[in-house]
Amino acid sequence: MVQTFYRKPAVQKCSGLGDSEFYEAIKEGRFPPPDAYLGPRSPVWTDETLANWQRQLISAHKNRSTNRRDLNQSREVA
Repeated sequence: MVQTFYRKPAVQKCSGLGDSEFYEAIKEGRFPPPDAYLGPRSPVWTDETLANWQRQLISAHKNRSTNRRDLNQSREVA
C-alpha cells in the first residue's frame, strides 16, 4: 500500500500545533515523531500515522466526556 508523506507545515495545519508546541508534543509523546526524513531537515509523517493520532485523540476526548458525564450523574444522585 502506498502511503502519502506529509511535511511539517501540512502536519502542523492538521494538528493545530504551533512550532514550539509541535516539538514539545513530540518530545513528550503527545504527538508521533516523524516516520522518515526525505533529507537531513525534511521530516515527514504518513497518512496512517496521522490518522492513528487523530483516532487516539478523539477516543481520549470521548473517554473524558464519558467520565465527566458519569461524575455529574453521581453528583446529581447524591
